[in-house]
Amino acid sequence: MDVQAQTVPVDGQVAGNDVGMTTDKPEDLLAGKSKTEIKKFPEGRHYGVLAQAIEKVLPEVVSTDANGDKGVSYSGIIPVLIEVIKEQQKNIEKQQQELAEIRSLVGRLSAANSQ
Repeated sequence: MDVQAQTVPVDGQVAGNDVGMTTDKPEDLLAGKSKTEIKKFPEGRHYGVLAQAIEKVLPEVVSTDANGDKGVSYSGIIPVLIEVIKEQQKNIEKQQQELAEIRSLVGRLSAANSQ
């Protein structure tokens, strides 16, 4: 099996308008609804995701050859994963802020109660 990297030209100056996410549920890619597989080939292990699982979430990154074998365009998944990570980071920061506010409130209530 010969695997080569693919370069997809997406220059911000010529890419055009942002069309948003390519799936309504990008979190599905990280929520355990896809499965990583390890295959042993003569040249070593190969890591990947099951095309059938990814196809349910991002059908445009899955292709099927004449034999019915499915393949995944990993370069198509990366931008979606980056957006998922950004959204998760926003959620983490929001939760950290809420936790800080709760701790502050508990501290004030505890101080008021001990007086």
